[in-house]
Amino acid sequence: LWLLSFNIAIFCSVDYPTEGATFSISTKNSISSPKVLSRRDKQITINWGDGTDISVGQIWNVFVVGEELIDPDTKESLGREEVLVGKAKITSVLPKTSTAEILEDYGIDKMAILRKAQ
Repeated sequence: LWLLSFNIAIFCSVDYPTEGATFSISTKNSISSPKVLSRRDKQITINWGDGTDISVGQIWNVFVVGEELIDPDTKESLGREEVLVGKAKITSVLPKTSTAEILEDYGIDKMAILRKAQ
């Protein structure tokens, strides 16, 4: 497991056949965060479905991604700021998408990202 900036994790397994190494990298739940695909009134559609870490009844915080944060001393990127714009409750999970009811809304729109509420 390697941790990268932007709170991204890549899970990698290595097999060593006789002529070299092969790598398999899982990207769906490790690199991407669920995103809002569409919004209609108090309902959003999310790009995660069955086989992901999303299930009916869960509460998720919704964020817009802000500017990149750069450490002034090291000039290293510390990721991007995430601004809370609401909360949503998962109401259905389909094979490729999920729907959620908006519980709190301070500007939820397309491409906002979701993080599971603590």
